[in-house]
Amino acid sequence: DQQLGRMPELVDALQMAIGRNQEAEGRILLRALAAPSPNVLPEGVPLLWLHALRDIPKCAPASIDKVLGHMEAAGEEEETPWGVVDWRHATGAQVRLASKLLRRWSKSSLLRSAELTGREAMQRQLEVQGQVIQTLNLLPLGLLDESARKELLLSPELPAQATSLLALQAAESAEARARQLSKRLEETERHLQDQRRISENLRRDVQELDGKVSRLQTKISK
Repeated sequence: DQQLGRMPELVDALQMAIGRNQEAEGRILLRALAAPSPNVLPEGVPLLWLHALRDIPKCAPASIDKVLGHMEAAGEEEETPWGVVDWRHATGAQVRLASKLLRRWSKSSLLRSAELTGREAMQRQLEVQGQVIQTLNLLPLGLLDESARKELLLSPELPAQATSLLALQAAESAEARARQLSKRLEETERHLQDQRRISENLRRDVQELDGKVSRLQTKISK
């Protein structure tokens, strides 16, 4: 697989698919190229094509870096397809940068909405807030350190629901850890029960053997 992924013909075919905007073929070629280690992404791959790599955890770091790089280079008005990558595999540094870039986009969008009037302005503000909340929900905010969490929660460009979302993710994470701990405790209890049964069986076997030895000694003494 690794040798296949580095074949020049495969790279050329992918670049041709990119040039011709052949998305279906391009996604297949991208998987073949990026899946083998070292999971390198070629230049020029459209962001939407990265969705083809979502189920390959090894490709997540490079895919997320590509999305973040696009966001940093793009204008503040450009929207980013956040859902093309699986943010569950992101690092704390990637999540912190993502939240920073999201705040930048939110601030710019809210300021532009202020140029509108009345109902139209309110509608745009609600749309921006909805997109921000949906995006925040994709990010594993629990990876943020205390400083980054404070920075996130105190950001005026984020809706108030961000605080609730952070708390909800923390609660869900704690619940997941509690389930894992409960499962390990159950497995440990089953293991101890098995060991007790084995010990009890051994004890009975030893008692039975002692009885046989005692009866044999009695016969010999006679």
